[in-house]
Amino acid sequence: MRMVVLVLFMLCATATAEPDPHGEAMQMAAAARRLARDGHCEEALRFKSEIDLVDPEVWRAAVTDDPWLQACVAEAMAPAESHGDEHETSSQLEPVEAPEPTPATTPSASALRAPSTHETSVAATTDQPITPITPGCNTRPYLEPSVTLGGSGPTHRIALGVLMRSCEWPYQVRLGVTGSVESQRNAAGLEVEVSRRVADEWRIGGHVVIERGTHSFDDVSADLRLHYSDAVWVQLGAVAPANDLTLTALVAGFGIEGSTGAYVVASEAASATTLVALVVVMLIVHPPQY
Repeated sequence: MRMVVLVLFMLCATATAEPDPHGEAMQMAAAARRLARDGHCEEALRFKSEIDLVDPEVWRAAVTDDPWLQACVAEAMAPAESHGDEHETSSQLEPVEAPEPTPATTPSASALRAPSTHETSVAATTDQPITPITPGCNTRPYLEPSVTLGGSGPTHRIALGVLMRSCEWPYQVRLGVTGSVESQRNAAGLEVEVSRRVADEWRIGGHVVIERGTHSFDDVSADLRLHYSDAVWVQLGAVAPANDLTLTALVAGFGIEGSTGAYVVASEAASATTLVALVVVMLIVHPPQY
């Protein structure tokens, strides 16, 4: 039993006594860094050959992490300068103060991103004043359908004219001709409207129409219009004869403006044209018998 214990003890002592090459290389690298920091570059660089025999990566890591050791390596690689009869040798190297390592900075994603065409054009024109472009500041024609209820019955009216507006003036002016169709008469006339913007999407204004009907009597209608987003409006007003301006009826209605209104009028005209064409074709194919 004593012999077995003695053998195990000897094996453990032998295992612990085996040298660790990597650990020795790390110790030599630490000693080289201390010597470089104290200015003994020649003694520090002597450890390089011994460390490379064990693990070259240990020396590379030591030089990379230690600025003093980097300065020693750089000075040893630089050619020696001669000054007359005196020559500097590697044993006369003086300690060189190494610069403090600067932390690496990673550029942000916005810095790496290439500037877009819009950013480039804006940067090129920063010295020039930028004038904002406001929609709806031009003068243009308008073609608008509307329907009013009241009086002798529903009235379908189409207005064609000029819409005058400016960004420097808060008002809009409509001036045009009208044509209306209702159950008892047809009429044509003139209209004028002046409106003002009261909110971002809302305008309010007064509207007057003078029309002559097929029975040779004139009507004057005056109403208040509320526009929304330059796309649709509603109105509430009154109708009176032009000769005595006695109130005859209250009317309410709505209309479509802008490009949508023009499309509606165009579709109505196309439908009416198609209907007339069909009637003409039917009369040609089946003429009336008398």
